[in-house]
Amino acid sequence: MAKKVEDERVLNEIKGMTIESRLELLEKRLLERLEFLEERIKEIEKKKRREEELSLPELFSRYQEKFDEAISKLEKVRKRSSLPRLFDFGKAIENLKKVFKVQTYINLWRSISMWITSDVVDEFGLDPVFEEKITPFFEFLYHKWWRVSVIGLNNLPNKGRVLLVANHAGTLPFDGAMIKYAAKIEHPAHREIRPLVENFVYYFPFLGTFMMRIGGVRADPDNARRLLEKEQAVLVFPEGVKGVGKLYKQRYRLQRFGRGGFIKLALRTRSPILPVAVVGSEEIYPMIARLEGLGRFFGVPYIPITLTFPWLGPIGLIPLPSKWYIHFGELIDISQYPPEAVDDEILVNHLSEMVRKTIQEMLYELLKKRRSIWFG
Repeated sequence: MAKKVEDERVLNEIKGMTIESRLELLEKRLLERLEFLEERIKEIEKKKRREEELSLPELFSRYQEKFDEAISKLEKVRKRSSLPRLFDFGKAIENLKKVFKVQTYINLWRSISMWITSDVVDEFGLDPVFEEKITPFFEFLYHKWWRVSVIGLNNLPNKGRVLLVANHAGTLPFDGAMIKYAAKIEHPAHREIRPLVENFVYYFPFLGTFMMRIGGVRADPDNARRLLEKEQAVLVFPEGVKGVGKLYKQRYRLQRFGRGGFIKLALRTRSPILPVAVVGSEEIYPMIARLEGLGRFFGVPYIPITLTFPWLGPIGLIPLPSKWYIHFGELIDISQYPPEAVDDEILVNHLSEMVRKTIQEMLYELLKKRRSIWFG
C-alpha cells in the first residue's frame, strides 16, 4: 500500500514537469541506481577475494595435494614404463617426496618468523624488521649481480603521491624489487615505493608472503587508491602477467596496457605519472616456452621453460647476471583533466597509449646505447 502511494506521488510530480525536467530526473535516478549497482559489485568482488585468499597452512595443504597427485601419476608412469632402468626411479620419487614435504617448510617458516617479525607491520603487511634483514640479499643483486645503473632518479619527487608506471619482465617480479631498492638507497629522500604485485604470485609457497613483507601490495585498485591518498609512491605494471610471461623473442616489446586502469587511478587520485623503463630484466630468465596447461594444474598462469630451467634443476632457478639499466622518465602531469574524465574512455585510452609509447621509446634509447647484455 505504501509503495502504491509513493508511486502515485512520483507520477503526480512528473505530470507537472517539463520534458527537460523529466529527463534530468530520469538521469539522476539512473545515476543513483548505477552507483548503487557499482557498490554492490565491489562488495561482491571483495567478498569473493576474501574467500579465495588462503592462509599459509591452507596454501601449503593445497600445494601438497597437487604435488601428491602429480607424484601418483609419476608412479603410474614408472610402473607402465618399459624404458631401460638408467637410475633408481622409485628412489628418486621418494627423495622428491622428502624435498616437497609441506610440513618441513611450514616448520621452517615458523622458525624464521619467530626472529624476523616486527611489532610494527602496516595494514598491507610491510614488516620493517624483515625488510632490514633481507636488505643484504637485494644489495648483492643490485650492486654485484646485476650492477644496476640508474638514470633520471631526480625526476622522482621527494614527497607526495606519485604513480610510477614501468615495463614488466623477468618471469619473477625482480624488476619491482630493483626499482624499489634504487629509490630507497639512491634517491636523496630515500623514498619508499610500494609495488603492486600480481595475484598469481600469492599462489607460490612463501613468495607472496615474502613480497608482502618487503613492501609489495596485492594488485587491486582499492589498495592503490588508499596508498596514493596517503601520499605514497605506488609502482604499477600495466602489462601484468602478459609482461612477465613474454617469450625471449618478444623481449622489450611492450604488451597492451589493459583498459587504462592506471590512468583512471591517476585521474581519481590526482596523481602525477612517472614512466619507468627497465633494461636487463628480460635476460635473467630467457623464456623459450611456457606450459599453460601444467601451470593451471598448480594454480598459476604457466610453468616457464627457460634456457636453464628445468634442464639444470634447481641451479636453473638462479637468474642470469645481465647488466641492468633503470631510467626514470619525466613526470606526466594530468591535473588539467577533471576527476570526471575517468568516464571518458577515448581520453583514458589516449593517455594510456601515450604513456605506453613513452616507455617504449625510453626502452629503445637504452637498448641503442647498450653494447653487451652482460657488460652494458
